[in-house]
Amino acid sequence: MNAVIISILSIIFIVIVIVAIGLIRFTLNDFIEKTVKKFLWLWLPFHAFGRLTKEFRKKYMK
Repeated sequence: MNAVIISILSIIFIVIVIVAIGLIRFTLNDFIEKTVKKFLWLWLPFHAFGRLTKEFRKKYMK
């Protein structure tokens, strides 16, 4: 259990460090264009799944 918590916290820490370094190196617009767009594909499947679930419920669960 402790190994899982340490792993999750280390991943969160690494992400925070990457974001902080990116914000220091680039302007906000450059940061959004270069960094956020690279990781946008990670967010899209979750968003699409939520939207499809909502549409499915609306259409078939009346």
